[in-house]
Amino acid sequence: MRITFVLPGPARRPVGGYRVVYEYADRLAGRGHEVSVLHAVRVPYTPSRWPYLIRYTAHQLLRTARPRWFRFRNRVILKTIPSIEDRHVPDADAVIATWWATAYEVTKLRPACGKKYYLIQHYETWGGPAELVNNSYLLGLRNIVIALWLKETLEQLGARVAAHIPNGINFELFRLYLSPEEREPHSVLWMYHPADWKGPEEGLRALLVAKEAVPDLKATVFSTYPHPAFLPRWVDFVRNPAQRYLVELYNRHAIFLCSSRSEGWSLPPAEAMACGCAVVATDSGGVRDYILPGRTALLSPAGDAEALAQNLIHLLCDNALRIRLAKEGHKRISSFTWDRAVERFESLLREEAWSK
Repeated sequence: MRITFVLPGPARRPVGGYRVVYEYADRLAGRGHEVSVLHAVRVPYTPSRWPYLIRYTAHQLLRTARPRWFRFRNRVILKTIPSIEDRHVPDADAVIATWWATAYEVTKLRPACGKKYYLIQHYETWGGPAELVNNSYLLGLRNIVIALWLKETLEQLGARVAAHIPNGINFELFRLYLSPEEREPHSVLWMYHPADWKGPEEGLRALLVAKEAVPDLKATVFSTYPHPAFLPRWVDFVRNPAQRYLVELYNRHAIFLCSSRSEGWSLPPAEAMACGCAVVATDSGGVRDYILPGRTALLSPAGDAEALAQNLIHLLCDNALRIRLAKEGHKRISSFTWDRAVERFESLLREEAWSK
């Protein structure tokens, strides 16, 4: 099949939603499909992208837009396009919107661009007006959601869901090589993001409260963003770690802390579980597909910093529980393979192609 993904502009730093699209594109290409990923510089309803257009015209408009932070193993056609219009989108069997604003433009494309799908990775009201976001699910595209809570949200809005396909984890990269028993039990890893819905205040508060209760706590924070000024000196900071170094960080720490208020399908806790971390997380929605509270991780209400801190202290003070959760979490996440996800994705596209 010929398959086209449409993204809202290039991503200069690692972005989870882009990584998911790139994984699908790369693995579908590995199965023999002709796959294109288009990065649209100008997307309606979103802030002006003219600075992007100026920056990328000379360097990428007529060349491939290959991100430095993701390694493609198969032949995928990557392009930066000025806008999502018929003249910039190739003929294909399937064309897939990946962001609420791209859904509106994909809907307008000519039939020759392919059957129209919408890969929904979050309830994106944080990135646009609720009315427009909600309406994007009702445009008639074949909605594919990555999380059960997103399926429930769309159905409550009256939208049809063609498929619920949870993400996969790249177990060739994210793997356990240091057992939970061998790790420093009071070591904590946290990913920082400045957006409010990522819960930076709750994450910091949990670390500070836990440090008071467990003075020898050692914490590391990683991020694609600059060193936040509010981090205390006893916290180590790593900016934009390469993926293999990130795997090392996961394996060096006993506990992974996730403080998000809302996530589509949260990748970092899942990667941490794959690498043998015990996870302490907030119920952001995006962890429900793979976290069983009390069995594979400790979960607290989103936005409740004190509850998050108490769960973190609980795990820091109960080594047997930490090890049990780490092992059960690793076992649970092992079933979320990319092969399973891509097979289901490919099957959906094939069914639609055969029905033409």
